[in-house]
Amino acid sequence: MSKTILERIRHSVRPLLSEKVPPQARAAIESGNLDDVDDMVMNHLENSPEDLKYYVPILSALVKKKETEHTGTLLQLIVEMLQGEQHRDTETLLMRSVLEFWPDNELARNRLLERLSEAYGSSPNFKAIAKHVGAFGPESSPEALDQLETWVRYDVGTPVYLPARGAGRVTEINVKLGKVRVTFQSAGLMSFGLAEANKTLEVLEEDHFFYAKLERMEELQKLAKDDPGELLRQLFASVNKTLTTSELKEMLSGIVDAKRWSTWWSKAKKDSRLVVGSGARPSVKWTDSAEAAESQIVDQFKQADLREKLAIARKQLGRSADLDGMIAHELLDEAIRDKEDRPSLALEILVDLEKHADGVGEMRMQELKHLICRDDTAEIVVGVADRNTRRRCIALVEECRQDWIEIYTRLLTEESDNQLLKYLYDTLAKKDAHSLQKVVGEVLAQPDNGVNFYLWLCREMNARAELAQKADWQFLQVLLTSLGKESLKPARTELRGYFDSGGPADRAIDGLSEEEARQFLELMERTGEPEEYRQARIRGKILARYRSLSEGETETFYVTEQALEEKRKEFEKLIKVDIPQNTVDLKTAKEHGDLKENFEYHAARARQELLSSRAKSLHDQLGQARLIDPHKVDISHISIGTRTTLTSVNDSGDVLKVTILGPWDSQPREHILSYTTPQAEALIGARPGEKVIFQEQEYTIGHIESWK
Repeated sequence: MSKTILERIRHSVRPLLSEKVPPQARAAIESGNLDDVDDMVMNHLENSPEDLKYYVPILSALVKKKETEHTGTLLQLIVEMLQGEQHRDTETLLMRSVLEFWPDNELARNRLLERLSEAYGSSPNFKAIAKHVGAFGPESSPEALDQLETWVRYDVGTPVYLPARGAGRVTEINVKLGKVRVTFQSAGLMSFGLAEANKTLEVLEEDHFFYAKLERMEELQKLAKDDPGELLRQLFASVNKTLTTSELKEMLSGIVDAKRWSTWWSKAKKDSRLVVGSGARPSVKWTDSAEAAESQIVDQFKQADLREKLAIARKQLGRSADLDGMIAHELLDEAIRDKEDRPSLALEILVDLEKHADGVGEMRMQELKHLICRDDTAEIVVGVADRNTRRRCIALVEECRQDWIEIYTRLLTEESDNQLLKYLYDTLAKKDAHSLQKVVGEVLAQPDNGVNFYLWLCREMNARAELAQKADWQFLQVLLTSLGKESLKPARTELRGYFDSGGPADRAIDGLSEEEARQFLELMERTGEPEEYRQARIRGKILARYRSLSEGETETFYVTEQALEEKRKEFEKLIKVDIPQNTVDLKTAKEHGDLKENFEYHAARARQELLSSRAKSLHDQLGQARLIDPHKVDISHISIGTRTTLTSVNDSGDVLKVTILGPWDSQPREHILSYTTPQAEALIGARPGEKVIFQEQEYTIGHIESWK
């Protein structure tokens, strides 16, 4: 029995009411010859008891003529003819239609209530809801019955499904407030308005996959282990649509262990009835048979462009000999046709066909050698999109060309993948170290010659002895000036990180002579790089080693405009008010006589020394202070001038707002910290999502913004 009785027939009511009365019946009704009307209805019932298009217009016309008693008799007669399970839906539609033109008909209302009670009588709140919406009694409306069914569909205990939330059960309803509350397996408790629930929640029947997930989780878990194909068949039979792999994973959460998903999915997708698409978000479709699945794959392949055909081939080759042959021949033909316009894609296809070359082997090798031996081979290889295929292409260059070392050195400056850069570097280090060191020197001197290789070299400096030797004064000069280059702008954050303790730049600083250190300090001042807090650490490190460089050097520190203004006002007050006033007090006290016993004089003199010392200290500090510009604060990580959210990783979930400013702005109780404190130093440089220890607790870095 469907739980959507009135929902299912609602769309059929209005068309019935718009039907016209049969001409003979209309003439009889208009003339008042009701016996003829009875005969017509009786005769029609003998042959077509379910022909509501005939009966409903006649009943409606009789009611309009106020012949309700006669109409009731005919209605009872029709109902008697519709007895039996096979006519139940027709009877329900008849009763619901009658209520539209005869709202106070007790027979129709009571029959519908009986039908709803049979379907939902076990619903714990059926009677209470029916009473609340006014479904009982002569004054009830058709809308009350509709509302009753809508409510009981979502009564307590009803299993439901919501996309992206999974399966759950209704745990509470509030008819007065119009609210339905559902507890989901994965998302916990959620509230819905009745209209929203009716629109978004799918009521689950007992044969639905997600009903089984609620009631028989262990059974599904065993099925996932023993027969992944059957599990997927049951799922797709319920959802009846194509899914993305992420949707599929979400639907199977709890059934398939998330930690074992990749292993399970690799096994499951081998089922020949499954069709898995390609791309970043591949689609997953279920078919009735392996033949049907293969037919769909062929259709997809025929309609795809060349790049998409290659993606389909990577997923589907190996299904069957016939499919493999068709895909391999068509890919080879298109690669040959496109080799001049898209040589990188053609090369990628030819290399990928290596394991499926039956019948295309000789032609494939000819075309492969043609592309590998071209003058622009390096550019072609770099253009191969798939990394693993590009790795094979690089190896083919060494196999097929005598000048492969020259090609490898060119590839070093063009390649972007770290693993492939390592392979190229290590291969050249073994076979031709001289050529390798030549290109390394060129790139370290001019990063624009190979930006990705330059970054790779910097990352590898600490790990490779031959590169560590190149972390010198020249390296530092190039690194600092590179921070201002547009070509390296995307890597600026990484480059600045090289100046951190233990980084390649930091190690290079350790090897500077005193003169080189002086020049480096000047270069940092001119370029404004790296960031201020990193400069402060580096400057302190250099001056601690070469104390002579600190002569005339003033230690800068950072302040907000508000704090700087407050200190300026304090200095102005000292100079213009406090010190002049104390000078007058000192002169007055001196005139009191014997200075040895003159307490006022000694107190004024001590205060004068204190005020003068404070004024000098403020004067020096104001000269060293540097403003923090809120518009130039780097919010990609915690730095001077940032405010961040720290969330405790333990069960408490405590959240702190921490701000990093200068010493003059520090308010520890408000979690406004000076960048010079150990607590702030533990945070500086951290990025969103990273975990840090703050005040002996572990926190996760959240949103970072300018403090102002």
